[in-house]
Amino acid sequence: METVKDVFENIVANLITAIIIGFSAYIVLYYRMSGINQAFRRLIHPKRRVFALHDLQINSINRLETSNFLSPISEYEREILVKLHAARNGSNPHNGICIRLDSLTSVSNDKNQVTAHISKVGFFDFIATNLTAYPANAPILSFRSQIAAAIRSFRSFGIIQQVLNETQKYGQPTKVEDVLENRSLANIIAVSILIIDSTGRIGIVERTTRVAVSSGNYGATCAGTVSNVDFDCENPFVSCSLREIKEELNLDLESLNFDGIVVPKQKMQPIFLYHVSVDQTWEELLPVIQQARDISFETDALYAVPVDQAVKFASHSRMTDTAAYQVWRYAVKNGHAHRWYTTLLFPFDLSCYLVPWKLDK
Repeated sequence: METVKDVFENIVANLITAIIIGFSAYIVLYYRMSGINQAFRRLIHPKRRVFALHDLQINSINRLETSNFLSPISEYEREILVKLHAARNGSNPHNGICIRLDSLTSVSNDKNQVTAHISKVGFFDFIATNLTAYPANAPILSFRSQIAAAIRSFRSFGIIQQVLNETQKYGQPTKVEDVLENRSLANIIAVSILIIDSTGRIGIVERTTRVAVSSGNYGATCAGTVSNVDFDCENPFVSCSLREIKEELNLDLESLNFDGIVVPKQKMQPIFLYHVSVDQTWEELLPVIQQARDISFETDALYAVPVDQAVKFASHSRMTDTAAYQVWRYAVKNGHAHRWYTTLLFPFDLSCYLVPWKLDK
């Protein structure tokens, strides 16, 4: 027969076990939702964070009437995942029409001359597939929000697993073409543009926490998603780039240099890279930039970084994988091949490259 002492010891033992399990669960939860592992991505060289295709020329555009995308879940299940994403990121995404990159096919025997096959899908399809199967782990800082997100994730576990099962049927991607062949991923196209001023300084922006994707991170001078308004343009990718530059920076540019396509291993989203030089300094452009339509919503800060300091800046900032790769590659191509891991060993002051301005939030 158990004594009072035995009962008490059992209660204490069970309580200690519960505390240990609870603490361990919270450590895992905190790791997943605090953004710590996202910060550690700086320890990975940019070229290992993306799949890349360079030396391409888009010879023609084939607009498909029906997309190759096959949603692995129902519309109702998709809405559940969108609500989970919105809760985790504190955003209110809009389900606009986006453009999917269905495939790239070579023209004749020249592998560098390609036809881009594109179609229309919804932004919510992207959230429910790419961002679900390959999440970027945006930080959730408050304990209450972490618990709420964990509960939502638990409730959505079956749907998430279904998305994972369907996307994994196509195998583990090892190159850009593998990602494009996965019909369970929405693969909406984005653009990323580096703008270099007349003194050779790269514009790098710190994104606000209000944007739906890559919020709070550092990115290229301008970025955006190819949308329905670009679909019928002669070159939808250039059209999107010029439109985003106008909306975010209020700059009217006419031409861009195409640098290839990358797919970051988080999001698995095809992104077209461009760069362009302008004949004014960032300080001279500021009055124009501050009048941009989307500047206060998209951008918290602008940095003008000399190309010889660009790799150091990228390695010490919370930069998106695409932007880190794009900045690193541009610097290397211009003769500034700093060793990525060596730069991490020494302190670096980002603020000295901040372009002073004040925006009405």
